[in-house]
Amino acid sequence: AAVGAVCDAARDRLGLHRVEAATVTDNAASQRVLAKAGFERIGTAPGYLHINARWRDHHLFQRLLHDDPPAG
Repeated sequence: AAVGAVCDAARDRLGLHRVEAATVTDNAASQRVLAKAGFERIGTAPGYLHINARWRDHHLFQRLLHDDPPAG
């Protein structure tokens, strides 16, 4: 519910077109949360963040919030 609320605020209050997220490759629980919130996996980033004294690969996800053209 929290991820959905953040996405709603990003669309409705901030006017964002997309939201992205990343998880370490072995974090299946967070990946399930993102999938349930409408995120799709778009790739893998090698050495994305330095965690626990080593560079960790991450799966990248995105959720498109609307198809409206940019303002202005």
